[in-house]
Amino acid sequence: MPNVEESGQRDRRLVLEFITEDPWEQQLARDYWLVDGDGKFVYKVGDLERRAYDERPALARQRIPGLAYYLRKRVRAHVPAASCPGCGARVHVDNRPDYQKVLKRLDAGEVQACAPCRASAVDAADRAVAVKRWRVDHGWYDEHPPVKVAALSLREAVSLLAVFRVPFDSAFTSTTPLQRWRRRLVPPYAGTELDARARLRELIKAGLLFPHPDCPPSGYRAVHSRAQEVSLNFETARLTAPGPGPTGPRNEALVADLVAALTGPWPERWHRQRAVECRKLLHAENTGYLIRALHERGLPAPRHDLERDIMGRLADRLTLAEAVYLIETATERAHEQLRQGHLANVREATNQVLDRVRWYLRQITTGEAEPKALTALPAPCSIVATTFFRTAMRRDSALHERAEPLDLPPATEST
Repeated sequence: MPNVEESGQRDRRLVLEFITEDPWEQQLARDYWLVDGDGKFVYKVGDLERRAYDERPALARQRIPGLAYYLRKRVRAHVPAASCPGCGARVHVDNRPDYQKVLKRLDAGEVQACAPCRASAVDAADRAVAVKRWRVDHGWYDEHPPVKVAALSLREAVSLLAVFRVPFDSAFTSTTPLQRWRRRLVPPYAGTELDARARLRELIKAGLLFPHPDCPPSGYRAVHSRAQEVSLNFETARLTAPGPGPTGPRNEALVADLVAALTGPWPERWHRQRAVECRKLLHAENTGYLIRALHERGLPAPRHDLERDIMGRLADRLTLAEAVYLIETATERAHEQLRQGHLANVREATNQVLDRVRWYLRQITTGEAEPKALTALPAPCSIVATTFFRTAMRRDSALHERAEPLDLPPATEST
């Protein structure tokens, strides 16, 4: 059998790696792959199948799909000359037609890379295009001056600090926000991603965050064909603050400046922005708890136009703990009615949740009922809410706050 090798010799011939230890199966595999000096197979598949059925009648009773399928589980064949030029991965063939296709590619000089290497090359090319277009559209991080905390709005300061509170590494080189914000929250908190995406888009648009030079290809989304713009994948993109020099010390210094500014005397404009930011935060928290409560009971989240008004009223009139209590109570009752068959479908159950919350709010507003706070284990607040209430407002958490005015130190400047 001159044309079948079992060694590692790199040539156009096949190398067989036996999985089976049965000598009869090994010989059958050798005969299946045996070729003569002209490169033609010595034995026909039909003759080998008949011989196999004669020598082992049990195979005929098993009704195997074919000899190639039978041997594929017992021997692996590969062509060393067709190995991936990038990583050396072997190209395995399952049957004779596959082997002939490999030989044709070799004759044409087409040694193809493996799927991971091809994907890596495509990613690298896409990343190069994305980085080039990002530079054209937005510039690069080291082409812009460092962030000036004094020029930030309250929302921008809180968002930036929340982003870099979960850095990519201990050296603050960069951050991967959404991917790491989720890991800090148990159970998963639905409102975090919704609010975080909006904040990240605002920071990037304002030139306060840029792709890190080591941002992986997956951090860039596909280039839009019409607008020719590059967007970022917040799940995996590594982001950094602008400014020249190493990213780590600059980001770490920015975090220290943000903490000092938020915990010290505020500028007057931050006082004016506080009520709006507080309401937006509590609205996002309420929305997140509503989505999570519905998801835990197998109910779909309501459309934005259905829940926007009710979430705003909750943020204005109740603390977050009181709102969470109403949401969880209403969701639990609607789910129980759905389980007992009193409601037609899950969409009706979701609508009833909002109707119940509206009814509770009317009762509380008219003084017919007192709001009840969440008495079980505290529900998790997003990192943005924790940054705002604990760091900036010096409160224990967001659970017992609402969007009404809070007493703060006097402003230190006027604008």
